Amino acid sequence: MPTKSLENSFLRLPIYKRVGNLASEVNRISLQVLRDDHVDTGITWVNQSLKIIPWTAPHLEPKNTIELQELEKLLSSWKENWSSILLDQSERQKVQTQARAWAEKLLGWMEELQEE
Repeated sequence: MPTKSLENSFLRLPIYKRVGNLASEVNRISLQVLRDDHVDTGITWVNQSLKIIPWTAPHLEPKNTIELQELEKLLSSWKENWSSILLDQSERQKVQTQARAWAEKLLGWMEELQEE
């Protein structure tokens, strides 16, 4: 599916579902980064998350948008350093911990948005 079609479909979702989708993508990073048999797929979820953030952030409260910018910086750093991250078990563990924390935070946002 071309990126523009994907973007249009994504933007039709309620904001809480967009945040939930982002949480799922980030959680996938945490699940894959420590798995030696599928570790390369982690970068797919990094790229997907980076794609989703600009489609989500403008529709959130400013404080959440600022936090998503921090996530975007973190994901960009992972993307840039993915090969070296994979070579260092402690870095992989750090990515897993950070990704899991972000996924949990995003799920919290999703729940708040769903109640509105």
